[in-house]
Amino acid sequence: MRCRYCLPLFLALGLAAGALRNRPDYTLGLQAQRFARALVDGQSRDIYRLFVPAFREEISFARFDSALNAWRQNRQIRRVRNRVIDVRGLGGHASTYIYFGSNRDYDYVYQSWVNAGEGWQLAWLSNILDQTFQYGRSDTHELRSATSAALNWVLSDAGIRRVHRRLVLPDTVIIVTSGRQEEGDLPVAGRPLVWLTEEELARLRLLPAPFYCELGLVRLFGPVAVATVDFVPVREGQPPLDRRRGIQLYMRREDEQWRFDSVGKVW
Repeated sequence: MRCRYCLPLFLALGLAAGALRNRPDYTLGLQAQRFARALVDGQSRDIYRLFVPAFREEISFARFDSALNAWRQNRQIRRVRNRVIDVRGLGGHASTYIYFGSNRDYDYVYQSWVNAGEGWQLAWLSNILDQTFQYGRSDTHELRSATSAALNWVLSDAGIRRVHRRLVLPDTVIIVTSGRQEEGDLPVAGRPLVWLTEEELARLRLLPAPFYCELGLVRLFGPVAVATVDFVPVREGQPPLDRRRGIQLYMRREDEQWRFDSVGKVW
């Protein structure tokens, strides 16, 4: 007897499977598995190919391979365990526990991934890479344009509410400068920006605002850029900003202009 319910059931199962395969957390999980498999097999070049093009253009394979071998220290990997932590905006994070000789002998690699339109690609590996692996920061003009797009959004009413729903922007926004090329006189609409060094900030007895901002390292991943902005209260424990808060921002380059795309982590 022909089952009249079978075809609709198979179609529903097929659509559900297709939807699962297209979910960002599912596709990120597959990439994390590829990373772990290459790690177990000692295929450092396969891991290198998982990185965004900007990394491969500026960091040689030999240097990456050396860092990976220094981390591994000739230890034999017995098993690995992966977990997707989150997918937010154009970014995602996964963790891999690597077990060596025994369950007590293990290490942990935290992965930052970015989806710039060609699937998930590696942006960073904690415990393997250190801060000497700087990349995605060679084009000053593009860095400044991406930074301007980030500040334009986060220093808007919509942006500031993502940091804290009761936070109100002051008439003048103070940003701590670290002397990086993306800082300085940027075209940001709506609010005048004052860039101060930490020494200049410390000399001020009274700030004309309840908080100041700290701009993190801006990095370019081809058509996608990422920036972080911290909001630091002048006096901790006082509402509405009772503690340091931060936000991660993704920008996308379209029609030769950088535009805000999405929010990543908020802390």
